[in-house]
Amino acid sequence: MTHRIQSLVCHGGRILHRLAWILLAPAILATGMSLAGCQQDWASAMSHWGEKPAATDDFEAGANRAPTANTLLALARVLACQARDADCQAVLNRLLTEYPDCQAGYFELAQCHMRQQDTAAAAAVLDKALQRWPGNPSMLNNLGMCHLMTHDYDGAAKAFAQAHEAQPAEVACQTNLAVALGMCGRYEQALVLYQEVLPPADAHYNLALLCRARGDAQRADDEFALAKSTSTKAPAPVTP
Repeated sequence: MTHRIQSLVCHGGRILHRLAWILLAPAILATGMSLAGCQQDWASAMSHWGEKPAATDDFEAGANRAPTANTLLALARVLACQARDADCQAVLNRLLTEYPDCQAGYFELAQCHMRQQDTAAAAAVLDKALQRWPGNPSMLNNLGMCHLMTHDYDGAAKAFAQAHEAQPAEVACQTNLAVALGMCGRYEQALVLYQEVLPPADAHYNLALLCRARGDAQRADDEFALAKSTSTKAPAPVTP
């Protein structure tokens, strides 16, 4: 079976949002007046000119309030979908300054840095988040991905191991850990992890891919042969 690992990308497809200003003008109420009817004191009528209904007052009061965390997060996601990463980053920095306990903001900012191929900045954001939420498996898994992409396989293995320990039932964390260990040359440990969640042929096949990536041609050939001998169908690769 194939397990696909979610990477640091913006999810949810392309969403089109149109932001419009609502223009509210004072209402003039002419209740009870007619062209030929009872007379009304002109000064009294003029005294109500320019009065605003309660709805307008509520709107203006809301406009003077600071944006909520959800508002800033939603705006950042719109900007991300519009490929306006500089603006997205500015909004997310403001979000985390005003609402430092907003977990989603750290994930979004790390993703923003990854889209700009600034892996070091993404890792720094996740490290900062882990200071607030130590042992968070999603943050650790994403941090491991940052290390994996910069070929820091020891750092990736450490982060994935912590994520796997925090969430042992999550297959993604386990297979990611297997990848990192395999790239460190710790083949037997990687194989054990694969065999716990994959059919035997798939486990050997994925280890063979890691051996090939490391330039270990002989071990790769051996693992490919084992994969072929233990399955009647093509094995499936598992990639982070």
